[in-house]
Amino acid sequence: MRTLNWRGRPSANRCASRMPPPPFTCGIDDGRTRPAGRSAASFDDSPHPRQIFTFTYLPLRTPFIWPGGVPSTMAPTASLAQSVVPAEAWEMLGRTDLEAYTSWDFPSQAAGHPDAGDASFNGVTPAGCAANLVRRYSGPGDLVVDPMAGSGTIGDVARALGRRAVSFDLVPRRPHILRADARAWPVPTKTAALAVIDSPYSDNVAYSADPRCLGRISCRDPRFYDEMEKVVSEAHRVLRPGGVLGWIIADEYRGGVYTAVGFRLLSLLERHFEPIDTIVLVRHHDRSASPMWEHRARRFNFFLRGFKFLFILRRQAGESGG
Repeated sequence: MRTLNWRGRPSANRCASRMPPPPFTCGIDDGRTRPAGRSAASFDDSPHPRQIFTFTYLPLRTPFIWPGGVPSTMAPTASLAQSVVPAEAWEMLGRTDLEAYTSWDFPSQAAGHPDAGDASFNGVTPAGCAANLVRRYSGPGDLVVDPMAGSGTIGDVARALGRRAVSFDLVPRRPHILRADARAWPVPTKTAALAVIDSPYSDNVAYSADPRCLGRISCRDPRFYDEMEKVVSEAHRVLRPGGVLGWIIADEYRGGVYTAVGFRLLSLLERHFEPIDTIVLVRHHDRSASPMWEHRARRFNFFLRGFKFLFILRRQAGESGG
């Protein structure tokens, strides 16, 4: 039987396919490291962009490794200018943990931000989602607004990242969350860099007994979208020109009827904002995430909700008025 060696080439030794690859060793040549057996010419090839941004290509020169393998603790400034890695690439290395694709999956609600929000709150916003929005679309000292605060995740994350945050809800669950209606924000006009809204998408969850609660209106009722448009108008008023709105919403399938809540809401948002992108936010810890509901979905030929929409939109910079 013909075998392949560790490089994927035919091998004369029948046991070669069972042999582990040779150990990786580094030689030192003029202060730079390279895999043993690799020519200096091949090592001088320009790195791929993915290597730069994932730390797999780090050119080591004499300021970092001296002859004999003795490490240096300081690197002269002049030597850093000789690096083949562009300066802007080094600046971006601090952002490599941001999500790069339009599908975000945060299995743990508070990963990276253990004190953010309350994981037991029904429909809690993942802290990782909030962190990505805050870091991408605001700077230190900017104002971030969460008008449907729930357990306060978005405000917690924003403050932890050096932003100013205003969080409010009809039924505040923590001392720093103000009591206010999302249809009348207690925030001055054109002051916020970012607003993040994780809203009800129907009347499937009892958030409060307050009759003003938007979570008491079914998404099949036209009033639901009329009231949501009032929230959209307030977001447009409070965001400064160029400010960004992130809105989390889900569709509903109940009683054999599917309602495309996300697309209906997006049509409202586009009347006031310019779309940036749409993110698929994977759902976790739902009450329907159980073997019983999975069995029912297969048996009765329907689908469980596996994601929410995250619509990201911008107030156009050239707009005037509130």
